[in-house]
Amino acid sequence: MNSADILRYVDAIFGYCLKRLNNPEDARDLSQDILCELLAHVDRQQIEHPNAWVWTVAHHQYCRFLRRKARPVCTLEDSDAVLPETEEDDGLDERRAVFRALHSLAQSHREVMVDFYVSGLS
Repeated sequence: MNSADILRYVDAIFGYCLKRLNNPEDARDLSQDILCELLAHVDRQQIEHPNAWVWTVAHHQYCRFLRRKARPVCTLEDSDAVLPETEEDDGLDERRAVFRALHSLAQSHREVMVDFYVSGLS
């Protein structure tokens, strides 16, 4: 099995995700996670039963997705993150709110926000 063989499963994986999540946006996210995991490992090992391997990976990614969704969301009021002190007091409350909001995001989403707004990446 190689990377090109994974393409045969794209529509089936999306259907699997959509049927379980009943939300097209979440299904796209999960499908992407599954396909990335498959592509990351397809060339590393000899796969004797490709169909079973694909659906096992899909199931494991689905379980991870559900665990991530079940995590409690941290609100601004619940956050106990410490904001570095600055000499200026102008906008300190606003900076604290932004800092808390960023730390309430998942790490991958936080990195995207920082890369886009701070580093200027697209």
